[in-house]
Amino acid sequence: MAINNGQVSVCMSEPKLYEIWDKQIELIKQHLDPNTYFLSMDEIRCGGACQACQQKKLTMAQILGDCITRQCSIIKKYDPGSQVLIWSDMLDPNHNAHGDYYLVTGDFSGSWNYIPKDLIIACWYYDKRKESTAHFDRLGYPVFAAAYYEDDTLENPRGWLDVLKSVKKPFGIMYTTWQNKYEKLGEFGDLVSQQESGVQIE
Repeated sequence: MAINNGQVSVCMSEPKLYEIWDKQIELIKQHLDPNTYFLSMDEIRCGGACQACQQKKLTMAQILGDCITRQCSIIKKYDPGSQVLIWSDMLDPNHNAHGDYYLVTGDFSGSWNYIPKDLIIACWYYDKRKESTAHFDRLGYPVFAAAYYEDDTLENPRGWLDVLKSVKKPFGIMYTTWQNKYEKLGEFGDLVSQQESGVQIE
């Protein structure tokens, strides 16, 4: 079923999905050879109701964790030395990792218990940044901040940089725009370079 402006979720329980991803990662490695991969596993608004999901007899948290784990395994098969990032929301009880989420049949609570320990978590919910970063910090994951989001000021990245100072494994901060709005990129770089938080600039 289409959600919002035509977004359609693939089924995480269908074997064909992993055949497609396997081929895609092989081609990405062959033609681009990146050091880092970013899994776009955010805002999963459908799932759990089809026969493939029902036959697994798993929670949606387990289905999601299995899907993420299998994606990471495919990446490592072709690129063992790579690092993998993922959006935070479906793994965060302060965000979307709960029950009663859109058209999902089931509950994403506890999804963070079923994912690889070497993932890097990209947090993006500014209003819950303290709770979110603390959640993943307690679990031992490196934290990556997705800052900015089209604001006209730099208060958003300032807030992220502030919370990253209290994180044991700050991985970095990213200039995040969905509208190709790069007017603040220079100021953003200056702000990050002036910090003494020890985080990387991405």
